[in-house]
Amino acid sequence: MDIFLKDLGLVPDGEKVQTSLIQKGIDLCASSGGGTVYMPSGLFISGTLYMRSDVFLHLESNTTLKASPDYADYNAA
Repeated sequence: MDIFLKDLGLVPDGEKVQTSLIQKGIDLCASSGGGTVYMPSGLFISGTLYMRSDVFLHLESNTTLKASPDYADYNAA
C-alpha cells in the first residue's frame, strides 16, 4: 500500500514536530501488509520513529527530515 503523508496532513513548515503523524503513516502502511510511505518535499522535524517490516520511507527530492532538538521528543524502544 502507498501512503502519502501529505494526505494525512503533514505540513512542511520546519517548525512543528510531526513525529506522531509520520509514525501514523508508517503504522498504517504496516497494518496493510507493507508498502511505501511518501514524504513530500520540505523540512520536517521528528523525534523517535519506529520503522516496521516491509515498510519503506521514501523522501521526495528536496526533503529534509531533521532530528528534533528537544530530548522530550525521543523515547526508548
